[in-house]
Amino acid sequence: MTDKQKIQSRISELLSELKGLSEKVAPLRAKKDQILKERDHISDEIKKLIAEIKPLREQRNALTAEVKCAKEERSKLTGTIKEKIGEFKTVVGEKPVHGESPGKIKHEIERLEYKIETEGLTFEKEKQLMKVIHELRKKHKDAQAAAIASHKARETSGEIDTFKHQADNVHSRIQSKAKESQEKHEKILSISKKIDELKKKYTELTTQLNTVRKELSETSAPWKAKQAEVDKLRLEIGEANKENRERSVNSQKRILEDKQREVQEKIRKGEKLTTEDFIVMQSLPE
Repeated sequence: MTDKQKIQSRISELLSELKGLSEKVAPLRAKKDQILKERDHISDEIKKLIAEIKPLREQRNALTAEVKCAKEERSKLTGTIKEKIGEFKTVVGEKPVHGESPGKIKHEIERLEYKIETEGLTFEKEKQLMKVIHELRKKHKDAQAAAIASHKARETSGEIDTFKHQADNVHSRIQSKAKESQEKHEKILSISKKIDELKKKYTELTTQLNTVRKELSETSAPWKAKQAEVDKLRLEIGEANKENRERSVNSQKRILEDKQREVQEKIRKGEKLTTEDFIVMQSLPE
């Protein structure tokens, strides 16, 4: 067996081995590509969910801030209501108890005064009426105080009702905003859970990918080595063929030159030329 045949035999052997290795490499590459595709899809999903969380978190925080402000407002209103209730209790506690109206008492005082002025009363009778008028004036003063206190109590009671109504409205707003904030928060938690699950899956796929890459590397290393040997041997065959071609050309050239010299010698001597000699003559330089 010649060297060239030995090289060609080795190349055939290597190509057979490369085919076997390729059959192992191809499914590993396909598996790697599939894992990468799936992992990239999960990465896109994670980015999408993170993008959804950002506005939700901003909305929740804004609602939480509104609830905080509303609670402060309600706290102030509650404090004001307590103060007004205290005022109301004070007014009611200090209000004189009087059943008659100040106007009626005043009218009675004026009637008695007119009677004293217009009727000729005895001194004793006038003295009695003056005593009655004095008591009525005292009652009138108490009645006026009671009327003022009643007005103040009604006014304070009205203010309390107004503040309570405002506090109820604020409380309703707090409940509404707090509920909305909680809904946003629960949605954030739900999305965060999905992200965690996807991250876990992403990590699992990365582990699988590293395993496949390791297997691929272990399989590709001998494949590359054998392919490099094939390329080297093919190059050697190519160089050998080139040298053989060059030797053949040089040999043919020398043969032609020898024949040219023979033909020239025949011509010089006047010898008969053959058909082959005429063909050789065509290659002679003019």
